[in-house]
Amino acid sequence: MALKNPAKSPFVSNVRLFCVVLCMAVSGIYAGAAENGASPTFDDLTMSPELYTPMEIPGAALPFVPKDGKPLAGLTILLDPAGGQEATADAKVTTATLAADASVLTTGHLYHALVTAGAKVTTTRWDAAPQPLSERSKRVAEQDPDLVLTVRHLPDEIETALPMAQGESNEGLAAEAARMLSKALGFDVQVAVSGKAPVHATVWFGSADETTHAQRLATRGFHREESRALYEAIVAGWKDHNSGAETAASAPPAVAPTGDFRDKLPAWPKLHDGIRSYSRTLWPLARPAETAAEVQKMLEVYQRFVITEPVFFLLDAQVDKTDEGWVLSGKSSHPFLTSATKELMLSVGCDPVVNRMETLPSARLGEKRFGIVRVPMAMTWASARQGDSVQSQLLLGEPLWLLDESDDGFALLVQGGEGYIGWVRADQVTRVAGPEFDRWLNAQKTSVPRDGWAGNLRIPAGARLPLMVDGANLRLPPGALPDIDALAVDQAKSLVGTGRLGKMAAFVAAEFLTTPYVYGGRSRLGLDCSGITSAAWSAAGVTLPRDARQQVLCGQLVATPWHQPDLRAGDVLFFMDPSGKVFHAGISIGGKRFLHSSPPEVQLSSLDPADPLYTALWHKHFAMARRMAE
Repeated sequence: MALKNPAKSPFVSNVRLFCVVLCMAVSGIYAGAAENGASPTFDDLTMSPELYTPMEIPGAALPFVPKDGKPLAGLTILLDPAGGQEATADAKVTTATLAADASVLTTGHLYHALVTAGAKVTTTRWDAAPQPLSERSKRVAEQDPDLVLTVRHLPDEIETALPMAQGESNEGLAAEAARMLSKALGFDVQVAVSGKAPVHATVWFGSADETTHAQRLATRGFHREESRALYEAIVAGWKDHNSGAETAASAPPAVAPTGDFRDKLPAWPKLHDGIRSYSRTLWPLARPAETAAEVQKMLEVYQRFVITEPVFFLLDAQVDKTDEGWVLSGKSSHPFLTSATKELMLSVGCDPVVNRMETLPSARLGEKRFGIVRVPMAMTWASARQGDSVQSQLLLGEPLWLLDESDDGFALLVQGGEGYIGWVRADQVTRVAGPEFDRWLNAQKTSVPRDGWAGNLRIPAGARLPLMVDGANLRLPPGALPDIDALAVDQAKSLVGTGRLGKMAAFVAAEFLTTPYVYGGRSRLGLDCSGITSAAWSAAGVTLPRDARQQVLCGQLVATPWHQPDLRAGDVLFFMDPSGKVFHAGISIGGKRFLHSSPPEVQLSSLDPADPLYTALWHKHFAMARRMAE
């Protein structure tokens, strides 16, 4: 099996430079024999269990997501959060400021519930910047929505809200909406409704007591309750007020035939949207596939240009056309890569597909499916033949996730700490089982800033070795030197990673809990998945690239789909979509729990099936986790 090594772009190189951590100089390194002999279970390593214990975050709960079908299908809604003001030097944070932000938070959260229910939704404001009334009124005229919903949190915000639509007020509908909202929220809510095309509703979430009102607006997650109450009122009210529009929308428009041969394939409607899109790009021919060679070429292009970093995610697929059908064989490192390959073949008329792909790691590895580099430096190659296209170089002590081994036992297919996949000589690796590997992986580490020696064993600059419990020695991998398993390092404690930066990043991320998901956002009023990871790590002093597919290039590999140990606070988790692309990121708060921004909000989820915050969807899509700093 051969691996391909795509040309490395200058951008990728620059991204990796962001992730280099400069270490202090070691004043002296010398060899020393372990006093009592090293235990193969690595019980002599310094651990920091507090870094892997989930942080306590009050208010964590699964978000509300509508599950009542598409009751608003075909309707267009314009959300209008009132408020917003220009920044001035003498301005103070007042209830008006909180109220303006509150309206953005509520409408930002509501946006996702309405879209899930089938509505077409836009908004006049996503952030704190004010929008002139002229611009907002222009939006109404251009979009011609069925419903304009203005949300206010102060009475005097009427001056910054859209003027009510012309026409008679609908006092009955307003009273019913106010009753529903007040009952759901436990305080009086005022509603005004007027007009017919569009219907314009203004809702004021207020309180006669300004102090009580300000305290409520400062409470994390208040907008969740308002959003859900508004959603339920809109669904109920629209059925009575505009049932004609809803009835018309219930029948989807007919889709005109495109003339594409794919439209006639039985499997086409069932394929993932991403696969269908890539199929049209990767297969421009106006006919179905005819030969295995042309399908093989399509899969090679898919591997090179669609999969996020092919050096991180392995796909080695072969196609044959036999009497059985189209036979798909080979190996992949993620179930989605296997299923995506099969779906791509179905999308170009390969039917039936006989799937004989193996999802790694291979069962023949047995219990010891992990490894530690036992030599100073070890090259990895594109195949099990030594010297066949260099992939990368591994350093002493580097943890390895084993994927496969050659038939003759000469080489192991491994994924190293930087994420690269390649073949390495088996005699350069000490194989261990999961529990021992986790202790080595999660022990406190010291980075070696310049070459040193233990006898005639080179300790290369850049190697990261675990600190032993005595605080004065670094652990060598088993088998690195006969009768020597430790290094004494002067001032070792000053070089040990403490996990402080990751903990800080996790604390910052926790402040965003319940913030609405806003694509492209990076602020308290709304942010997306890579926005929260980049903002959290930026606060800790580490700059990450903007997008998840770029962030996955940074840091040290610490978890894979087939091995998910407890993560350290601050570790960044990445998720793959069914087309093979990294599409989502989150940040660990320790253990199996992680914070992430996914519609409708920043939420807390878990990879532990026993956790009430567990979601099988994220477990299925998990691709890897990486540690951005020690």
